[in-house]
Amino acid sequence: SLLAGMDTSLCTLLNRMDTSMMMHGVEARVPFLDPALVAVVLNLPLETRVGPWSKGILRDVARRLMPWWVAHRPKIGGLAYQAFDWIREAADPRFLTDGVLRETLGLNRRDFEDQLGSETVRSVTGVRIWSAEVWSRAMLAGQPVAAIEADLWRSSADRER
Repeated sequence: SLLAGMDTSLCTLLNRMDTSMMMHGVEARVPFLDPALVAVVLNLPLETRVGPWSKGILRDVARRLMPWWVAHRPKIGGLAYQAFDWIREAADPRFLTDGVLRETLGLNRRDFEDQLGSETVRSVTGVRIWSAEVWSRAMLAGQPVAAIEADLWRSSADRER
């Protein structure tokens, strides 16, 4: 299963990332894909490659060179957490409450609005919900990108109110 992924999904994902990055002029890095390094890792026992924590081999090497707290620090969420406040300020809240996602999930407007105001949504899943609404409109409702964009962003007059 892991080897099949190396041959199929990995190639697709790398190609998609490369195309997307070049299309938008963004520099990206694809670490640790040197063929010699991949060959060494593929010949390690399975339990060494998949456990007991994420990036185990990398963390084992890092522990020899860095303090333990650096080698084992948790993943940082990055852009999603900073992006949520910006999205909430710039986007029209009706985009979610009048959206396809709420209807698809079968939620009434009031319950959905209550959930959107919860601490969890504000801190962790907010960007995911906005992204899911964009995806729902594009894929489930077949809306064109221009229509989604027009509904998503507040006009400057709305923001001044």
